[in-house]
Amino acid sequence: CKLDWDAYKKDPPSLPMFRFLLQKSGCDGRKKNQVVVDLEDITEKTKAYDNSLKLQNKRDVRSMDPTGFVFHESRVGSTLVANSLTAMNPSANRVYSEANPINSALKSDNIQLLRDVVYLMGRTNRVEEEHMFFKVSSIGSKRISVMREAFPETPWIFVYREPVQTMMSHLDPAKVNVQKNGRIQAVCTRARHAPPPDLHALVKQQGRRIDELSDQEFCAAHLASLCESALRELKIS
Repeated sequence: CKLDWDAYKKDPPSLPMFRFLLQKSGCDGRKKNQVVVDLEDITEKTKAYDNSLKLQNKRDVRSMDPTGFVFHESRVGSTLVANSLTAMNPSANRVYSEANPINSALKSDNIQLLRDVVYLMGRTNRVEEEHMFFKVSSIGSKRISVMREAFPETPWIFVYREPVQTMMSHLDPAKVNVQKNGRIQAVCTRARHAPPPDLHALVKQQGRRIDELSDQEFCAAHLASLCESALRELKIS
């Protein structure tokens, strides 16, 4: 299934997320588009094929190295950043915005898997394409270390803004669901049923327990954990 990159590069705001590009291209998970292969095997064979071409022709397939990664706190303008990267030079820049293959590879903590996925997603036969960027889902901010180990020379940024504004966006009544028991269902409260260890530790540092937090406090703690992760990586990078 061929992705319609021309449609995205022509008007990035119309296809702000990778899933929308999949839908536009007719590649949105339909069974006719699904093929199951061994990723390690197919990557080795793909690299062997690409290397055999030796770029003898301008249109030979090659794989772009990642130019940069965009991590973010969520609801902070990261999609604008991704669209801007495309708009700066549509013909030369390819931007993946919260693509599931990258999110899943980061979550696996498997360095080689991430490298293989990036290699496959970076393949192109467009002479004009030179740069490839990845905007990762917000939870991926806890996996910056994985990205840095896989691509130590690749720059990354973390997008954030004033905390109250971020929380107001997350808890906007028009964007959340409120259950009968009064619980708020929002992006920043999704982990409430199974909070990760780092979130427990962060709350404990404040002399509190996860189970006693209000939904608003849990949201704040979740967002803080993303920022803390990025700050740790910034200090050692």
